[in-house]
Amino acid sequence: MLQDLALRLRRFMEGRNGLDALCGVWFVLYMLANLALRFVRVWWLIVLQFVFLGLLLGRALSRNVDKRREENLRFLERWSAFRLRLSGAAAPADRAQYRRAQKQAERQNRREEKARKKAQKKAAASSGPESGGAARAESGANAAQAADSRIFSCPDCGQQLRVPAGKGKILITCKKCGREFSAQS
Repeated sequence: MLQDLALRLRRFMEGRNGLDALCGVWFVLYMLANLALRFVRVWWLIVLQFVFLGLLLGRALSRNVDKRREENLRFLERWSAFRLRLSGAAAPADRAQYRRAQKQAERQNRREEKARKKAQKKAAASSGPESGGAARAESGANAAQAADSRIFSCPDCGQQLRVPAGKGKILITCKKCGREFSAQS
C-alpha cells in the first residue's frame, strides 16, 4: 500500500519542480512564523504563515521548471555572496567564477539543444513520406553546398533535385520531366 502511494506521488510530481533550496527557505520562514505564533497571537503573522506555505507549495508543484531553476540559481548566487560577506572572503572573485561556470553550462545546453534539433531534422528528412527518398546532400566536393541544401528524387523519373534546406514546405519542379511535387525542406 505504501509502495502504491509512493508510485502515485512520483507520477504526480513528474514534470514538476519539486523541492529546491528556495523551497527550503520558504519552509524555514513558514516554521519560524509558526513558532512565533506559539508565543504571539497576531493576525498578520497568521497571514504571513499562509503566504510562506503558499509560496512553498506553489514553487514545489510548479510545472515551469526552467523558470524555477533560474530563480533558484539567482537565489543561490545571492546566498553564496551573502555567506561570503559574513565570512569576510572576497565575494567578487567567487561571483566571477560562478558566472563563468553558469555561462559554460548555458553554452553546453545550447550545444545539446542544437544537436537535438539537428538529429530531429535528420530523422524527419530520412522518414518523410512526401520526400520521395529525400536525403541530406553529402558530396565531398560540395560540402559547403551540402550543408544548406537537400536532395529530393522526382517521384516520376527519379531525377535528383537539389533544393535549399530550411525553407519549410516548398513546391519543387523536376527539370527533366516537369513534374511538380511538394516537400518539406
